[in-house]
Amino acid sequence: MSTQPYVFIFRDEKDPVERALVNLATAQVEYSEDQQAMVRVPFSFSVVTKHGGYLMQTAGAREVHEWLYAINPLLAGQIRSKTSRRQPPASPALGPSSTQCLPQ
Repeated sequence: MSTQPYVFIFRDEKDPVERALVNLATAQVEYSEDQQAMVRVPFSFSVVTKHGGYLMQTAGAREVHEWLYAINPLLAGQIRSKTSRRQPPASPALGPSSTQCLPQ
């Protein structure tokens, strides 16, 4: 017997009622900066099933990556690699405290 990864969907963190159950083994996770710009929802990704789709929003960029890593580590690694190549290196004159922080 194999266990399947599931996500329980609630309206918000205070919602006592489970609104949906998503089987991540059969769902497709989609993330792109273009998608975020198009739907105008920052820090978001989508989960698409054969029954519909869900737009998930987190509190910040770090949380998006944590969710993506928990769902699909390979996808999260590819996204992290792409974004780290686009960020400019920290200025050596300003020291390590000048590194770019991700929004929280």
